[in-house]
Amino acid sequence: MKLRILFILVLMLLFIGGAKAEKTVFDYPIDNVFVVPQGYDTNDNVEVTIHTQLPNACFKPLPFALEKKEQNKFYLNFKVKRKELSVCKDFLPSSFSSPIYYTKTLSLGQLSQGKYQIFYDDDSQKVQKSFFIKNANRDEIDDILYAPVTHVFIQDLIYTTADANVILTGILASNCVRFVSDEFEVNRQGDIFVITTKLEKKPGEVCRENLRPLQGFVSLGPIKNAGTYLVHVRSQSGLSVNKVFKVIEKKLDQRGF
Repeated sequence: MKLRILFILVLMLLFIGGAKAEKTVFDYPIDNVFVVPQGYDTNDNVEVTIHTQLPNACFKPLPFALEKKEQNKFYLNFKVKRKELSVCKDFLPSSFSSPIYYTKTLSLGQLSQGKYQIFYDDDSQKVQKSFFIKNANRDEIDDILYAPVTHVFIQDLIYTTADANVILTGILASNCVRFVSDEFEVNRQGDIFVITTKLEKKPGEVCRENLRPLQGFVSLGPIKNAGTYLVHVRSQSGLSVNKVFKVIEKKLDQRGF
């Protein structure tokens, strides 16, 4: 919270002081950075998902990227800009008082084998996230035939007492493959749930175009610890689909409901 409080104090001083050269661009903390610690290989497209809470609708993030400054080390500098609207010149106007959740996935492309680190600022300190890239077993885009998942659906906010259910959708384009909808591998790595899906080739089929819907249902069960989590689903061509969600404890009223 320290950086956010400082951010608000700076805005108040600028507004009260009526400075001529009013500052409109600010460094801003990131709440969460998600990257799968183990599971990527040298054929995969490595993706990093960031998630934070903007102060209100008067602010928008500036274009940003993970900058590689040292060997196997990436740095993320996140800035926001106040919109040039008359209503936004006042400090936190009441019509824009609600916080805005912001999520973006960045691609690092294919990386060489080794250990990597990401550095960024959260509310109070410099944070480091590490991940590992292993050497691919064979010279192919994917080690297994992943399902072509294009969208992941999960409730944005879930209670610790409820099941976290995930719906996967996509399109099957050929008649000679089958979506293995009853065999999902879920691998939890800290605050990330990695879901692996598969296709099976039908033996003896002559392949032709045949568009069909792909849909799967995965239960993560109840998540007992409150926090922010990521669902990471491996898809075809070394890509993935990501979705951030929050888990909170349900506060009971005086009747216990």
